[in-house]
Amino acid sequence: MLEQKGIETIDTLGKGYTNDLNSILQNIDEFTFVVSGDLPFLDEKLSEL
Repeated sequence: MLEQKGIETIDTLGKGYTNDLNSILQNIDEFTFVVSGDLPFLDEKLSEL
């Protein structure tokens, strides 16, 4: 469903959040901003810093 909307997804081994995130970050060559999803005061202004 996400791919149909033009959103790229990455398949992982499913060994848990930390292991999967580590695997992804080791295998991509672009700048990546990772943040917990439960930060209510995070907005686009902060992400531009």
